[in-house]
Amino acid sequence: MQQRLEDWLSRLEKPYLPILPSSAAALRRLAGPEGNNLGVRDLHPVIARDPALSMNILRAANGHKHRHLDAQTTTPDQALLMLGQSRAMELAKGWPVLDSALSASAAEKYRVALANAYHTARQAEHWAERRKDILPGEVYAAALARYAGEFALRADPEGQALMETMDELRKRAGIRRREAEYVTLGFAAMDLAMGLNEAWRIPTLMMEYVLPENIMSRRTLGIRLGLELTSIGEYGWETTAMERLLEVLATYLATDTESAAETIPPISRQAAEEHPLQNPPTWLPLTRRQPQPEAPERTRGMCLMPRHDVFQRLIDELEQDNLDRIRNELELRHERVDTYAPLLTLAARAVHHGLGMNRTIFFRINKNADTLRPYLALGAETDPILLTTALPAEGQWLMNHLPPDRKPARVTAGKPSPLRHKLKALGGDLFQADDYLIQAVRGPKGLVGVLFADRLGNECAMDDGAREAFHRVCVALEEALGNQ
Repeated sequence: MQQRLEDWLSRLEKPYLPILPSSAAALRRLAGPEGNNLGVRDLHPVIARDPALSMNILRAANGHKHRHLDAQTTTPDQALLMLGQSRAMELAKGWPVLDSALSASAAEKYRVALANAYHTARQAEHWAERRKDILPGEVYAAALARYAGEFALRADPEGQALMETMDELRKRAGIRRREAEYVTLGFAAMDLAMGLNEAWRIPTLMMEYVLPENIMSRRTLGIRLGLELTSIGEYGWETTAMERLLEVLATYLATDTESAAETIPPISRQAAEEHPLQNPPTWLPLTRRQPQPEAPERTRGMCLMPRHDVFQRLIDELEQDNLDRIRNELELRHERVDTYAPLLTLAARAVHHGLGMNRTIFFRINKNADTLRPYLALGAETDPILLTTALPAEGQWLMNHLPPDRKPARVTAGKPSPLRHKLKALGGDLFQADDYLIQAVRGPKGLVGVLFADRLGNECAMDDGAREAFHRVCVALEEALGNQ
């Protein structure tokens, strides 16, 4: 069975995704005499309600080179125009159809993934429309692209076995999805999605960076909120997580929280109707705004195993100033890459992927040097709490509370300290974690930011080895910053 992310990418990048039987039937019908007078507008409903078909169409269009077009096709409708109706339907004949490609049980789990993706994408698209986005379909397609890794795994025999293990782990132990993915796959399905989207040349609008200085104006925030909404929907409306999400959504839509909440149920109902499942979708509580029994928030963090080979590769690149690989990767994925981005990315990945931390966040100093805000987050990418968390940097209070030897401070719930009290007071819920490390990172001109990493759960305590490795990353990062 495949082990490394690179192996899975090699295995999964060639097959097309299975499309819904209803889509295949509709395309066959439209390929006949009744489709002679139809155009893109008539095909739009068929493509739009099938995430796999949407992605296949985009992939096919972007895989064809056109002399007169250098830019990527970013929406399914654009892709259909580029390919031409007859060419698109001819290609679709060769794509696998769900019910014949997978077993009944595997097909149902694949349908669940499609329903979740559709729910996320439609919410994000709807919010984009309310914000007068000039191309909301681009947001829709980019949101679907976040699920490419899960689609491909659930369509692959070996991938199905691992995903079944992950599903069982989440069901029995109540573990967060991302941690369960790391335990069963060795990587996040989102990382696989990023790789597949690059191979398929599907534009994603995906940003690994929080970029708080202008996040409220970014189209990607709608995707982030849609992903989080689908994830927490099963717990209903009366949760802390939902409260945070609605506060951010209200700001994003320039309205109040109640009005923001009212945008959700109609889209959730539509998604549930267009993607019927054997069991109700987990986000079913979102289809109604009325009070109803809420499911307990049962998910918890799980210890992630350190991956020494991954850590060594990433720290070597950082210490040896070998940045070509990471810079090329970021330039493919992001609309802009600033000078420090490759270094900060290597450092954060070394801590999160290599040391097995649940959440790794780099807080970057702003231009006025008075506030630290989340810039890069791994393990908490869709959590709205990041968008409202800030640490004041004036007065040297943070430096005065950190160890004088410039090593990381270990902050634990069982050992109250002035630093923990101050961070909770200023930074809010993010710093309620039971056990975390935090260290200042300096560059040639002073403080660049602060690196934070935590482990969730009583059995996931830090040890001296993790603290020393975390410190090594920070030292390597400071030296690399000095070389820029």
